[in-house]
Amino acid sequence: MYVAIAEGDMPENHSWKLNFDGASNVVGNGVGAVLISPNGDHYLFTCKLDFDCTNNMTEYKACIMGIRAAIDREIKVLEVCGDSALVIYQLKGEWETRDPKLISYRKLILELIEKFDDITFHYLPRSENQMADALATLASMVKVNEQEDMKQIQMSICEAPAHCCNVDEEEERDDHPWYHDILQYVKSRAYPDKATENDKRTLRRLASDYVLDGEVLYKKRKDQVLLRCVDAKKILEEVHDGVCGTHANDAASYANVTKSAVSKFLKKEIICRYGMPERIVSDNALNLNNSAIAEMDSPVDNVARLQISSALSSLSRSEAG
Repeated sequence: MYVAIAEGDMPENHSWKLNFDGASNVVGNGVGAVLISPNGDHYLFTCKLDFDCTNNMTEYKACIMGIRAAIDREIKVLEVCGDSALVIYQLKGEWETRDPKLISYRKLILELIEKFDDITFHYLPRSENQMADALATLASMVKVNEQEDMKQIQMSICEAPAHCCNVDEEEERDDHPWYHDILQYVKSRAYPDKATENDKRTLRRLASDYVLDGEVLYKKRKDQVLLRCVDAKKILEEVHDGVCGTHANDAASYANVTKSAVSKFLKKEIICRYGMPERIVSDNALNLNNSAIAEMDSPVDNVARLQISSALSSLSRSEAG
């Protein structure tokens, strides 16, 4: 048996680990300890101290409780970790124990560690000792009645908000869009199955803002603009499929609209993507009526030789009357 003095890396073996912490506040005193097995199982221990003590005394008491729990489980190799530098370095022998209240605690721990083949002490920052700290704080805050049996705390993990967990399984398998119930009510004044009176009243209130055009449902805004009801999933599918593109109005972007840029745009973004156009309609005659377009080297690239006509959507300049 030995007590490690150096504070290097913890030995890589199959040892158990003990985290401990104590809490002393105006409400009360409590201790907490966590035994961690080599495969990661956690065993929690906590105790409320029903007597006056200092914070350092609670730290020693927590360490004693954890070591005794390890002895009860016949653990022979143990790493003891705590966020009290005073307790850790006093147990290592690096700091002298002068407080008479702590001498007896240190002596008891040195007697207990004789039962281990290998035990080491390590200082652990409070941020890495949260579980033991929480147990100690809980024990110090809770009022315990000796006549009552307090059950173990069961901790679970909730991965979604409570209202999401309340969705019926039948609703999860429903393939209807979000506006299905409103559509059915506007169309045929039909209520969903198992709808309560409150559900029906809510549906009637919502449906008053919707109108039906054939099989398409629209929502009326306050300015009387009609918004078509579309399933969000369908929109996302079209966006990810690239149906809408990244920019609805731009096929390509250029820093400067030069003659060569226009020629490159025609060949790459129009002819190569969509085939040979019969006519190009533009509201700006200069972009598509310049020398670069007429002087394309390759006969295939020459717009004139490809017999692509151009037209203006409006007059480039008005004649004086």
